[in-house]
Amino acid sequence: MIFAAVSTALVALRRRRRRRRRPAHAVIVSPRKSTSTHSDGAVRSVQSAKLTLAATDLERIWTPANLENLARTYWRFLSRVTLNLIRVTYTADSRSVVLLGRPLTLLRFDAPEYTTEADHGAVRWRIRDGLLVARAGRGSGFLSLDVRREPPRGGPAGGRGADSREDLLIEVEVANFYPSIAVGFSMPVYEMTQSAVHVLVMHAFLRSLSKLDLARSRIGVLAEASALLAGSLDQDQILAVAGRVAVPRLAAWCAVLLAGPGGDLRLTVARHADESLAGALTWLLNLGCDRAPPSITPGAVPGSAPGPRAGAPRSWPLAAVVPADAPAGVADLAARGAWCFPLTTQEGPLGLLILGGPHGGRPSREVQGLAEDLAGRIALALENSRLAAQHRQDSEALRATLVPHELPRVPGAELAFAHDLPGAGLSGADAGGDFCDVFPVAGGRWRFAIGEVCGTGPATLAVTSLARNALRILGAAGLSIPAALDRLNQLILDEHAPGTFLTLVHGEIRPGEIRPGEIEPGSPLQVLLACAGQPLPLVLRGEGRPGTAAAPQPVLGVIEGQGFTAQQVTLGPGDLLLCVTDGVTRRRDGDRLLDDDDGLARLLAACTGLTAEVVADKVHEEVRTFGGHPAVDGMAVLAIRAVP
Repeated sequence: MIFAAVSTALVALRRRRRRRRRPAHAVIVSPRKSTSTHSDGAVRSVQSAKLTLAATDLERIWTPANLENLARTYWRFLSRVTLNLIRVTYTADSRSVVLLGRPLTLLRFDAPEYTTEADHGAVRWRIRDGLLVARAGRGSGFLSLDVRREPPRGGPAGGRGADSREDLLIEVEVANFYPSIAVGFSMPVYEMTQSAVHVLVMHAFLRSLSKLDLARSRIGVLAEASALLAGSLDQDQILAVAGRVAVPRLAAWCAVLLAGPGGDLRLTVARHADESLAGALTWLLNLGCDRAPPSITPGAVPGSAPGPRAGAPRSWPLAAVVPADAPAGVADLAARGAWCFPLTTQEGPLGLLILGGPHGGRPSREVQGLAEDLAGRIALALENSRLAAQHRQDSEALRATLVPHELPRVPGAELAFAHDLPGAGLSGADAGGDFCDVFPVAGGRWRFAIGEVCGTGPATLAVTSLARNALRILGAAGLSIPAALDRLNQLILDEHAPGTFLTLVHGEIRPGEIRPGEIEPGSPLQVLLACAGQPLPLVLRGEGRPGTAAAPQPVLGVIEGQGFTAQQVTLGPGDLLLCVTDGVTRRRDGDRLLDDDDGLARLLAACTGLTAEVVADKVHEEVRTFGGHPAVDGMAVLAIRAVP
């Protein structure tokens, strides 16, 4: 019955074969005796064809991805020629040829093995088992497709020009195959039935390749989509991938509709294989969104998890909304309708991927599966883009609590800072970071602070905000540097947050001789500062080696009643004071830290004569590039230079 169905289908296909010119010409070149039998019963069959096509077409399809497409075309042809009585099922490690369905597995193969060379490609499936394989021969044979690019016509001198035609030799081989029919009946029965049908089917397959209609590779299409989407957080780039991947392989046109704040769908991108119809397509889709928008909510499948497969694709009948005076081309586009594939994530629906309706009305199962997977990848990329945008917004909001929008102008001084949030990103209330601040106090003086709160949980962010605001309030109240640190130490202890403490450099800038409205050029700056747990500030003078500018003192928020002192540093014209958090000094490259062997001092020594802004930028860049990988810890850098 199976063989009769195959033969009938082949005759029908031959009668219905289109007479139009095909892009290639196929000629069967199988050897006269293409099937041979070994004495032990093993069968070898080789069917070959020469495919002649334009050099430009060959260059277009001669890619490693199309070798997999050719293999998929073979299995697709087998299903089509048997009117889907025989189907091929795919798993990660096998290909099964089944009659109607399992358990009627005629042949089961291992996963394909590929060989690719400059002018040659091959794919081989090792025969595992199946009803058509004798028990003694299981695991012995193989099926292979071999494609070889023939030398240019006219020899090497002929070359491969754009207008030339080239030949491909395509060979289908079954080797070391032990047919169960031969064992159960006889070899002549096998030769008159299964073997004869195999030759007939293989010749029909080889001739069909003249259409150059290769099956779409699920792996190839989705691999390209994944490659294009990888690392992209830009929504416009993500949406452009839909058109680039889907058109024309899945449909003549595609579009993406995204839900707005109110849930209304809006057209965000549309692409047609024929660019002359792009305007008509956009006009049609905008009209459809206004008059008959498709439902964004997928029809749920009982027991299914949220995602792109949670609902089957739905048709979008566009013809009903087209008025009589529509622009040229709109009616033809609308007549075929469209199909909607939901873009959904665990958080809910985002929109729809729209594919233009095919000639047959409903997309094939193959196209449907590819479109569903593509929609899932696009939805995931869009969700990542949204989360990244939210992350950036949260980062800016956090940064506003950690650093000033801009530094004030301090008479007689250059000020510059650099700042990075922790590389691990934000985690809600656990977010914190290094902070920096500069603010005026009474008497024409300026206070600065650079520090970091160490700890976990909501207390980290609370203490960070407390420290920055408290220092401003205490400075405005006229408290000295030591007194302000004493009070801040107690405030942190009163928060009752075990394991949370503050490391800080806090100082005050006192400009030199003041004339009405300006500082005398070349006047020194007097700086009072205290360093509580942070890397010691460095001062760079003239051509000398940088030296420490303060003595180390305990961190804040650990010992009650801890006293603090302030040291005075004079910055002569051109001298520079550098304050950093330990995100700078503890930047790691394997087992080595940036500040090992006085690394920060050596870096600063190379900055003699540079402005405060340049020094801050150089330190910042050195931290970012040190180690060759993104920094995990945050950092803050503050440079203060006396105007020369």
